Amino acid sequence: MSSIEIAAIPSIFFAGIIGCYVPFLTRQLESGLQQAILTRGNAFAAGVLTAGGLVHLLPDAAEDITFTDFPFAGAFAGSIFIVMLLIEVLSHGRSTNKIEYNEMQHPGVANIPPTITDPLVQVTDLQSRGHTIQIFMLALGLISHSVVAGLALSLSGRISTQIGILIAILAHKSFAAFALGSSCITQEWSVKRATPLLIVFCISTPIGIGVGMAIDEAITEDSQAVPILQSGAAGVFLYMGCWHLLQDVIKKRSIFDFISYALGYAGMTTLAIWT
Repeated sequence: MSSIEIAAIPSIFFAGIIGCYVPFLTRQLESGLQQAILTRGNAFAAGVLTAGGLVHLLPDAAEDITFTDFPFAGAFAGSIFIVMLLIEVLSHGRSTNKIEYNEMQHPGVANIPPTITDPLVQVTDLQSRGHTIQIFMLALGLISHSVVAGLALSLSGRISTQIGILIAILAHKSFAAFALGSSCITQEWSVKRATPLLIVFCISTPIGIGVGMAIDEAITEDSQAVPILQSGAAGVFLYMGCWHLLQDVIKKRSIFDFISYALGYAGMTTLAIWT
């Protein structure tokens, strides 16, 4: 158990808490400004995670895996990348298609004043349920990523690598929490209704760190389990850094978002000098 892991648990938790509840305190903030902050923060975190996977975790895993001459670390990391991408495609596709189908069947329903006897009220209610499902799907994706990120931090080994990963997690956790809180506000959720979901999200990374610490204590020093898990974590980081967090950056094609991404990558890569 390193001092970084000990410091990471409360710091990540409180970063999540602050990020989740800031949107409830800043509802009057211009939506364009909110989106710009989210996009550039995620771009920076994406750069850090990309470098964490390519420069830190993957080379270490490739060097330490000795049970085969096959480039197992890279192959396993790529497989994890594909699996994570498949999960996102399937989860987002189902909820989005359901809402699009309802809108095609009843175009303009959001602009029609509903009445108690109006059958379109049922469609509006179905749309509301669809948006609620989207919030839970978003939370599920963020929670699963947070658990894996915490696991990767504990299994990354080197202190310098842990510092870089912690910085990335803090940045991503804050902005992901802000996005989740903003989604709850968009659907007019009250603080009381949103709190259970937000708390589960906030404790997900500390849980992942705790699980990683338990695994690290249980395995022997010469075990191949650590480099295998590191290569899997590299796949998760590459997925988050090269796809999950970069979607808005790619769509908007903003040079400032690209600079944020490059700065995150450069900062994390520079830490490799002291490894």
